[in-house]
Amino acid sequence: MGILIAVVIVAGVLGWVIVKNDELSGLGRTVRSGSFRSPHGKLVHVKALGELPAEEPWPQRFKRCFPLVSCVAFVVVLIVQFAFIQAGATSDWMDILGRVLNSPLPAAVIAGEALIRLHDGLRLLPTYIIALLGALVMQAVLIAVFSMVAWLISLASLAGAAVALMWTVVMFASPFAFALGAALAVARTGRMVKFRRRFADGSENDIEVSTNSVAYGAYREMMDAKAA
Repeated sequence: MGILIAVVIVAGVLGWVIVKNDELSGLGRTVRSGSFRSPHGKLVHVKALGELPAEEPWPQRFKRCFPLVSCVAFVVVLIVQFAFIQAGATSDWMDILGRVLNSPLPAAVIAGEALIRLHDGLRLLPTYIIALLGALVMQAVLIAVFSMVAWLISLASLAGAAVALMWTVVMFASPFAFALGAALAVARTGRMVKFRRRFADGSENDIEVSTNSVAYGAYREMMDAKAA
């Protein structure tokens, strides 16, 4: 799990740097033409391709993208698996199921549902990486908290069964942690809006930016200043 989190973080950071560099190209007071950030010089004109979206309250976005179906589905599967284990049932498919539930697959599925629920023209791959990262980080926080609780219980010389109970709670709470992390990440990304940009050297291109991005605010200011 740690290796997966590291890979997702590296991929997410690299993707974020590339995307943000493109979004902010030509913006700012000191723009150097031909530089890595502003290869075409200063941004001189921008217009929205279509209507700008209405503001949507963040709590409403969070509720709309919360991946409840896959979260509950994995909890139900965990309950069934736990019941069979307590009954002493063992089989190859139980072993396979345990491996699947302890793999990154639940986080990947739950993050995917969050993305589907709040598509809104999002950049699918970068947003999915962010959602998956949010899911994995939230589970890491959950494990860290319960590890501390288990450690405190062991210091108090309480029964080992109490520590085992803590990890059982972590097992059943993990799908909710995945869902919470993914929903928080996806809801924060905002809606994607397409703009057409023209730079000082005459080149033009189209770009999609999030309504929560710095670039979106800068583009809106340029459009408002021109309309005034």
